[in-house]
Amino acid sequence: MLGFREYFGDLVIDPVLSDELNQLTVEMDLFEKSLEVIYHVESGNYAPRCIRLNNSLLSCEQRHPNPYREGGVRVSSETFESLLHDSGNQMEIWL
Repeated sequence: MLGFREYFGDLVIDPVLSDELNQLTVEMDLFEKSLEVIYHVESGNYAPRCIRLNNSLLSCEQRHPNPYREGGVRVSSETFESLLHDSGNQMEIWL
């Protein structure tokens, strides 16, 4: 539901949320760092249009294939980890 999984050294961000979960805020640990994730459910319920991690935009062009719908965003784990701070990490995901 929240849409985080590892795939061959990459991170796939592929949430599927109902409209009622707009502005859902979740705190989690990812790559051994604390992370606050805010979901904006605006124009769809899946397939992120925009992802911002600590004020840096992540490219949403590389999609993970899905035979039934547009897939999630695939990001290099190395790129993702390089944008994380020791604390105070925030990610926003727009659907």
